[in-house]
Amino acid sequence: MDKTTQGRAPRWQTGVAWVAVGLAIGAGACRAQPAPRYGQAMHEIGRRFEVLGRAAAVGRYELARYELDELNEVVEDDLPRAQAPQVGDLAGAAASLRAMQVALTSLQRDLQDPVPGTVRAHFAQVAKACNACHASLAHGFIQVPEELGGSVPRTDAGSLVRGVP
Repeated sequence: MDKTTQGRAPRWQTGVAWVAVGLAIGAGACRAQPAPRYGQAMHEIGRRFEVLGRAAAVGRYELARYELDELNEVVEDDLPRAQAPQVGDLAGAAASLRAMQVALTSLQRDLQDPVPGTVRAHFAQVAKACNACHASLAHGFIQVPEELGGSVPRTDAGSLVRGVP
């Protein structure tokens, strides 16, 4: 043993140790993740939809596509695992969710080869489906703008729900 390796483990043992660490980290990553909170998933969907709309409004379609991909990931992976609210018309909410997924697919196609009018139209369809779902679950006060570039949720005076001061 020379002075440079004195007190150190041989290279093969160091390699085995790193493999063991990697396997331990990998095993931890494979453990079942706790179900996301429904509100947390909705918040991420809303934020990504807002940024998507703002990006599309100024022609930043690459960013809009990225946000849509991330939004779809939340809709497909997180939302089904989250505990949905048990209030309101659940069948109506499920129908709205299906309509939203169809509109998201159309919007995704539009963003590949953007034509502003069709991007706007499919963006509005997604927003209408979101708003219908919110209304079905007694959360009609959470409104998504149908126009590109608006805040999610809408907080302007035009977003006031009738009968609510």
